[in-house]
Amino acid sequence: MAYTRKLPRRERLASSLPRQEIVHDISDDEKTCECCGTDMHRMGEDVSEKLDFIPVY
Repeated sequence: MAYTRKLPRRERLASSLPRQEIVHDISDDEKTCECCGTDMHRMGEDVSEKLDFIPVY
């Protein structure tokens, strides 16, 4: 009998909550490869959701 670890699964945040999209990108003049002069392309994307908690004093 092999043991399999259960990965924790978090429920998605409610769709009624406000969302803010933040994109980290390089400037347009840095999107050309210095070696060969071709245009660079997007290699990957990470998406996450974070809930800000502001305590009331």
